[in-house]
Amino acid sequence: MKVLKIDAKKCFYSKDGTNYMPITDISKDDIYSILGIIYNSSDYSMDEVNEQTEILNDVEKIIYTNIYEQLQTFIQNKETLKNEIDSELKDVLNKYSFNDDNDSDVNISTESIEFESTMEEKIPESV
Repeated sequence: MKVLKIDAKKCFYSKDGTNYMPITDISKDDIYSILGIIYNSSDYSMDEVNEQTEILNDVEKIIYTNIYEQLQTFIQNKETLKNEIDSELKDVLNKYSFNDDNDSDVNISTESIEFESTMEEKIPESV
């Protein structure tokens, strides 16, 4: 699924891979949705932007470039972030679990955790 796209010298984003909106319309919630896609999947792509990329509207180019760079940083740090979240979750569960000798082992899985609820504190305001 392509989350950022440059087409006909204009910039777009998508939260579902089929409906593309102008990058100038992107909201904080849209960015969280895209981060969730990247966090929970490896099936995403983005059109690369660089100095040679021709985009007609300078505002679109600035917004797209900033979001693209922030998402690239997020992608590079994704595994570290997942490990930190898993570690913190296990610490919290260990701290607040009440086990007695009759309880069986609890299998902890962090895969079902909603992205938005765990990531909101980890994402800097500049994104």
